[in-house]
Amino acid sequence: DLVVALMYLHRMDIAHRDIKCDNILLTAKYNVKLADFGFARYTRDHQGSPLFASTDCGSINYTAPEVLLGIPYNPKIADIWSLGVVIFIMLNGSFPFVAKDVTSLYREQIARDFKFTGRAEQNASKQLLGVINMLLEPVYHERMTLEDILHSDWIGIPKGQSGLTALEENALKRQPSSIKSNVRS
Repeated sequence: DLVVALMYLHRMDIAHRDIKCDNILLTAKYNVKLADFGFARYTRDHQGSPLFASTDCGSINYTAPEVLLGIPYNPKIADIWSLGVVIFIMLNGSFPFVAKDVTSLYREQIARDFKFTGRAEQNASKQLLGVINMLLEPVYHERMTLEDILHSDWIGIPKGQSGLTALEENALKRQPSSIKSNVRS
């Protein structure tokens, strides 16, 4: 559900920019809901050109390396890193990277200095561990995409299917341009 929710946002050219465990809610029927859009922003301008972000926002332990560097970054790709941190936490019960300061955190991320717990390695599928490794790829352009996650052996949605319902697909096709023009970038 979380991958599909994020994919839906990204297809609408919106980046969340604060993906973390605290912003993921479960309904009584165990459906996942993504919350707190305070840092969300559009990723394209009114002419359709990509917009990069330069603001450091979100929670530090979920923050992608490119954001920590303080350079303009693609906020959708940074969301995917944060998703990797969330999935790691769900599996291990702890953060993949814990450092005392931003510089140390960045060094740990670049060195891929994280380890799965013995219990996680024993109980999780190799496919899941592989997905987490590809989400926590410090080189942003080599990071796994949301579509790759859905079509991975871990989730296994056949290529050509999006994971979105017909109603969601239709809503994306009919998205009125007036909505985008009335929302701040």
